[in-house]
Amino acid sequence: MSPTAPDTTTIVETTVEPDTPATDTPATDTSATGTSDVAVLYHHLVRITRSLRSGGQGVLSAGVASALWTIINHGPLRLSELADRESVTMPTMSRIVASLEQQGFVERAPDPDDGRARQLVATVAGTEHINHARSAKAQILGTAMERLDPQTRSHLTEGVVALAAALSDTALSDTALSGDELADSAEHSVPPR
Repeated sequence: MSPTAPDTTTIVETTVEPDTPATDTPATDTSATGTSDVAVLYHHLVRITRSLRSGGQGVLSAGVASALWTIINHGPLRLSELADRESVTMPTMSRIVASLEQQGFVERAPDPDDGRARQLVATVAGTEHINHARSAKAQILGTAMERLDPQTRSHLTEGVVALAAALSDTALSDTALSGDELADSAEHSVPPR
């Protein structure tokens, strides 16, 4: 038997106050993977997402809004295709689509290739809702970005685009997205200027 190496793990705790800017937060790595940086980044991304969600989504949850966006941009789609694109189960997608139908944002239309099947199509109201939500979120994000100096805006944009690409690469290996889908997901994740 070989002797075991002594445990040299050191735990470093980092406290982030809710209103502390990211630049005031120490970027101490607690491991080779930068766990502390990841935790701080994740915390702030959640805060950003919540801020944007509260300002522009209205009556739709994030999952329902995502499904509607997918129908608008990739539809018409069968329920199974939508569930695959959104990476959820059929029962979950059935509930989401039922909610969208009740609100008048989606309707079912005959599939031209298979008379027995139905396709999901966004209504004018659904498209208008997503466009309004996107506009409201872009306005909130734009206002916040205007508070930053030009160099910080440029670095932030480059960093977010790089992070989205890295996440897409991870998703690509997990879900085998096509090149077109990868480009579409990148366009969806970065708001227009």
